[in-house]
Amino acid sequence: MQFKKVLKFIFWFALLFVSKQSISSNADSPYFKVILDSVPFKPDPDMLYCIWDSLNLNPYKLNLAEKKDTTWISLTNDSILFYLPVPGKINSPFGFRGGRIHAGVDLGLKWGDSVFCVSDGMVRFARFYKGYGFLIIISHDNGLETMYAHLSKMLVTNGQYVKGGELIGLGGATGHATGAHLHFETRFMGQAFDPSLFIDFDNHTLKNDQIAICAATFSHYKEVAQIKYHVVKQGDTLYRISKLYGVSIDTICRLNGINRNTILKIGRKLRYS
Repeated sequence: MQFKKVLKFIFWFALLFVSKQSISSNADSPYFKVILDSVPFKPDPDMLYCIWDSLNLNPYKLNLAEKKDTTWISLTNDSILFYLPVPGKINSPFGFRGGRIHAGVDLGLKWGDSVFCVSDGMVRFARFYKGYGFLIIISHDNGLETMYAHLSKMLVTNGQYVKGGELIGLGGATGHATGAHLHFETRFMGQAFDPSLFIDFDNHTLKNDQIAICAATFSHYKEVAQIKYHVVKQGDTLYRISKLYGVSIDTICRLNGINRNTILKIGRKLRYS
């Protein structure tokens, strides 16, 4: 048993050493600071935009709602071109939905429709992930990240460099999805913001050539931090919960996307503020 433990230690030490050599020599760039998967991240003031972590959606763990400065991101120029991920219209916008933040936009498509990369970049994440289903995250050369969720098939892999307009997957409804659509997110340093701030999805174009990233871009996270929930217990009713917290039944229904006749299941979290 002790001998097996020693062999296991030697194996993981060798794997760690080889990974470090491979990563440090090939993947570092002015835009990416590379770390090994699952290594705890401590923010580095010299780090520009991206950590190379193919296991976690948000390895940064930063609060950009407290950002003190403004970062200007180029969306298109002589070397950067922009493409829509799909031509569909927005079915569900960015914002609060059912008492929780909907951190992207849902774009209409049919099962198997083509999904395209919006701009040049490298695939940081490509695998099945919880409610997102088959999910691709691309770290772009300008410092933004885009996410493409609920895919029926992924056509790219981690570490692959892709061009804007390149086919990366096929639309679907994997994960928590009631029908085929593309859940599309834009992120900076791991924090989601409304892609409609710079993309005109109705007219299939950009609103501006640049976007200013500042604390106001992430103001929704301050609202999230102030949200309070009640966990439904046996015997709870909407009337009882409304009296407990001093809010109306209509407010509870509106915040949670339910109605007065909704059956409250024990353990469900209901937003009341």
